[in-house]
This record gives sequence, structure tokens and C-alpha cells, in this order.
Amino acid sequence: EEAEGAQTVNLCAVACSASPTCVAFDILLNGGDCYLFSVDVTGTVEGCPADARCYVKHLPPSAPPPPSLQLLCCELGIPPEHRWSVWFRMMRVATMPTLESESERVNSLLNTPLVGAEDLAADVQVSVRKMCEYISKGTNDLPSTFVELLVDEVIFSIQLLLNSLGLQYTYLLGLPPLGCAVALLLLQSTASGPAERRSPYVLTERRSDYFNMLCSVLGNLNPALMAARPWGIHDFEVPSYPPNMALLQHFNLLLQYWSPDLLVRLSTVDEIAGRLMHALASLLCSFADPPAQLRLIELGLLGATPRSTLQPLLLLALMRKYSDLILATSDLELGAVFDVMRVNTAEDAQQLHAEAIGLLSATPRSLLTSLGAAWTASEPVPPPYVCPLIDAAELMSGSSSSFRCWVVDLRPTADFEELHFALTRHLPSSSDEAARTAACNELRDICVEGGFGLAFVTAGDPSTVSGCSGVSPQRVMDTVLDFVRAGFSRVCMLRGGISSLSAEQRANLVSSDVAPAESSRASGAANPANLLANARQAMTRNFGLSRVLAPKNKGGHLIDPTFD
Repeated sequence: EEAEGAQTVNLCAVACSASPTCVAFDILLNGGDCYLFSVDVTGTVEGCPADARCYVKHLPPSAPPPPSLQLLCCELGIPPEHRWSVWFRMMRVATMPTLESESERVNSLLNTPLVGAEDLAADVQVSVRKMCEYISKGTNDLPSTFVELLVDEVIFSIQLLLNSLGLQYTYLLGLPPLGCAVALLLLQSTASGPAERRSPYVLTERRSDYFNMLCSVLGNLNPALMAARPWGIHDFEVPSYPPNMALLQHFNLLLQYWSPDLLVRLSTVDEIAGRLMHALASLLCSFADPPAQLRLIELGLLGATPRSTLQPLLLLALMRKYSDLILATSDLELGAVFDVMRVNTAEDAQQLHAEAIGLLSATPRSLLTSLGAAWTASEPVPPPYVCPLIDAAELMSGSSSSFRCWVVDLRPTADFEELHFALTRHLPSSSDEAARTAACNELRDICVEGGFGLAFVTAGDPSTVSGCSGVSPQRVMDTVLDFVRAGFSRVCMLRGGISSLSAEQRANLVSSDVAPAESSRASGAANPANLLANARQAMTRNFGLSRVLAPKNKGGHLIDPTFD
């Protein structure tokens, strides 16, 4: 058919029984010189309905498939036997130098002893056995030559890669399970029958393609490794030593933001840091069965998710899935929980990825930026603050925002009464322990029931004495940590404090709606029951931290801003 003057073809007219998945990857397999520009599928992925119309518009053969088709392939999923062909073209592996063309350098690298070679061989054997168990469907009846050849080929590529980067081998790099996943990708592309499925010689015959595919996957999803900086960098771009402490520190902050109870639980076991590093570096392949491994990699390569933060969010989503088990396990057995945490199927991988995307969209931008810099090792990353810092625009973005929170204002009473956010609990940073405990108790039910986070506010930069209104910055940090230890999730701090607000943002704040605390206590208006009732009433109406109309004679510190 003709559409907008371009030559098109109605795929469903020639393959009406094909599923949408087939429509997607067939476009790439047939030369990859066309792309999808219009889709109208009213049925499900189980079959292609009679009224479906998928049109393709021809491009020059040299033009790569555009993102629209790539995202479609990612969403629908590419069948295992065609993944290699699609990935190979989309990542332009064919344009990379071959091992044959670099034979002199390759021979020199292979003659260089690899530090940790024995550990590499042992770890590869473990990963290959797991992959062979999947290939044999649990029978483990594969010939020993099959297993030995797989081990040799995976070791060859990993050793060549590490020597070319000048790195030593360590378990923390997570390379064996990832190398086996890419090997399985190639084996599946040639598995047209039982005999071929049991023949790993394709890895030898296409050794250069396998090595380049492994490098391409790592270059896209773990750029720090391919830059020879897997452990991050110090000042002046000096590579660090394992593990990547900047990455782990910011991952712990991410875990604290979403699941503080998990962070407290895991912090009691020393070996957990190594387990987390291994999980992240392996792109979660160490936690996934082969079908899930390839689907997770595919979603990372072809999806629209920012790659620099995807892996930490995937690990967070997996840990939250097993949170009950982690919290119920003793210290001595906690390490074994990581052997139980599994992503079994491609459907499980898809669900985990969707959960990670949801978490990513609701995580403060500053934390994502720091995580991305630590993951890519693009620049030195300073140690994090005790909680994520958020900008005023994030805090005031309204009910559609993911940052639904109550504000805890740490400034002195005079500053607070002059200007403050609505939906606020005033708690001067000079308050004693009893006052902080009372504030925790007042806010706990509100935040848990309403799904609210907490945003702390100071006068200025919370890392300076002047920004903390003359109080020690450590005192402010201790106040924030009191709430974190009390189990509050999504705790953050306003970057730059009230002084960072623009004139327009200040105009939206409340300035005269709170009576002094002494009169509140005298009138009994601020007892927890009344405060919780007011908060629940506020939750049923439009939520916002900006002024609607200034409420009057409310009393107490906890403000409901939604009066109209």
C-alpha cells in the first residue's frame, strides 16, 4: 500500500497468523533496511488479529533501524533463536575490529599472565555448569568435551578482555555469569536441532564475534569496566581499588531512601558489600537463570531506560521483592539469602524491570545523578549526605509528583513563622530528644497511612553552621538519622534550604497560619489524635506543599494546607 508517498508493505496481509513479535524481528532479519512507522494492533501478543495493520517504510540498506523499532522489539521481546542476529545488527558488532585483524596484539595479550587466572577458571566452571544444566534441561547429560570447550572459550575471552584493560581478575567483576549468558546467546542462534544444540564449536568458529558481542554488552551496560575503572576513580582520575565504594555508598543511600529497614538489616553483615558489588557488576546475571539473564540484558540494551542507573534500580527492586525473607533471616544465614534471591523466567525479568522503572521515576534526581557518575566512573563522586538532597522544584511539583511528603522544618521559631511550606511539622534543630521522639510519633501514622515521605528544611546549606541557623551540621544530620532509624522511608533534605527558593517559589509559601507551640499545647489542639485526623482529611483532598488559602487559628505545628 501507499502511505504518504512512501513504498510500504502490509505485513499482516502476508503473515496474518504471525504474532506481533514475529512482525517486529522479521523486519530486522530481512536486511534491517526498513522501520515501523505505524502500528494498530487491537489484539494481544498471543496472535495477530485480522484487523491489525503494521506498515513499514523502506530506508537505504546502510541506515540502522531507528529507535521506534528498537523499542518495539524490546517491548515485545525477541525470540531466543533470533536474538543474536538482532543484537548483532543493532549494536553494530560487525563494524568492530576482528581478532584476526588484531592478531599481533591479541597474541601479545594472551602471552601476558593474568593475575587471578586460577580464580577465573574456577568461577567460569561454576557458571558453565549452571548454563549446561539449563541447556540439558536438568539432566546434566552433556558430553565432557562440550563443557570443557565452553569453559575454555569463556576463559579465553575474559582473559583477553582483562589483559587488554590492564585489570586483574576478581570475583567482584561478575564476568563469568555474564560471559556465559552471551555464549548462550550465540548457541541459541544456531540451535536448529538436538545435534547443533550440543555443539559448542560455534564459539570457536565465531570467537571474534563472541568477544566483540561481550565487549559491546559491557560497553553499553558497564562502561566503567570498559574504561578500566570498575572500582571508580579518586581525585585526578586515579583508578580506585575494589570494591567501588562510591557506588556502594550511593546504593546504600538508595536502599535507605526506599527501604531503610533493609539497610539496617544488611549493615550488620560484612560480606554483604561484596555480594552487592558482584550482583551489580554481573548485570544481575549472578541472580538470574539463563532466560531471565538474556531478557534483563535485552531490556537494558534496547530499552529507553537510562543505562547509567538501571542496574542499581534493578538490584533494589529484587531486594525489595525478598525483603520479608531478608528481615527474617539471622546474621549467620543472611549471606545465604543471596543464593535464594532469583529471577527465574523472562516474565520475571520483565516484571522486575518494570518495578525498577517505577522506582527510578520516583527517586530524587540528585541521587540518580550521583549513582550514574559512580556506575560509569565518569568523575570522582564525593561521599553522600545522610539523605538525598532534592531541589525546590521537585519538592513543590504538586500532587502529580512522586515526592509526596510532609516537611519537617528545622529552623528557629521566628524564621519558621515568617515563612514556611504548608503541610509542615516545625521541629527546631536545637530540640531535645524528647521533642524529636514526639515528632516521630506524630508523623509515623500519617506517613505510613498516606504513603508520604519526609523532606527536611534548613535555612541554607545543611552542611554549614550558617545554613543550620547556628546549630552544628552534625546535630542536623543526627535529627535526620533519628527519623531514618525510626523506619521512615523516602527521607530527603531540601538542597540549599529556604534560601535556595526563588521569589516565585517563596510567594507560594505560607506565612501566617501557625500559632506558637505554647498556646497550642495549652489549648490541646495539637494532640496526636487531632493532628492525625487533620492529616487524613488533607489526604482526601488536593495534595500540595504550596499555599491555597492561609488556614487560620489551626494551632500546633502540623499544618493542613488544603482549606478552601
